Amino acid sequence: MKKLLKPAILAGMLLLGSCDDETATNPTPQNAVNYFPLTYGSTWTYELTTDGVSSTTKDSITGDTLINGRSYVNILSYTAGTTPYSYTESYRKNGDTIFIRHENTDLITLIGRSGSMWRETITADNYENKTTYSVVHSGVTHTVEGTTYSDAIHVKKIQVITTTGVRDTLRSDIYFAKNVGLIEQVLPSGTLRLKNYTVK
Repeated sequence: MKKLLKPAILAGMLLLGSCDDETATNPTPQNAVNYFPLTYGSTWTYELTTDGVSSTTKDSITGDTLINGRSYVNILSYTAGTTPYSYTESYRKNGDTIFIRHENTDLITLIGRSGSMWRETITADNYENKTTYSVVHSGVTHTVEGTTYSDAIHVKKIQVITTTGVRDTLRSDIYFAKNVGLIEQVLPSGTLRLKNYTVK
């Protein structure tokens, strides 16, 4: 299941805020793990449409791994198309927070509380990515591909990326549904939408 940053898919795309049909029904969501299931054997299939071109991505929880004494769940992501590719990401939960392993550190993927905000900075040679995440709505109703999810979290993501002195600001809106996971990301040139899923 995809997380808030999906560099292999989102890199280079200018992200844009969305207009949606969400209606608050439960302002206090439960633990974030309920919106980001990490159970072995679970799968999610997404359709990414960009500039009129569609591709299919399947995420599968394939097992776990131990890093520095902490247990992480591995998610294998495979994208079909003219140039198929795949990669694995490792996640763990701690209280009401989901983390992803990035290089040698843990980055926050999701906090379940409405009003939560977190920041991260990733740097490399001539590159800096400062990202702010905020849970702007919780317990909302959101419809994706004709399916209405009655308890969802809306996360807004703002990136300020500086490459060799050139700065870009990227914005996106991301939705997670309870007991499902990521259901939608909105992009200016297309969308990433959940087609089907199996949560064990």
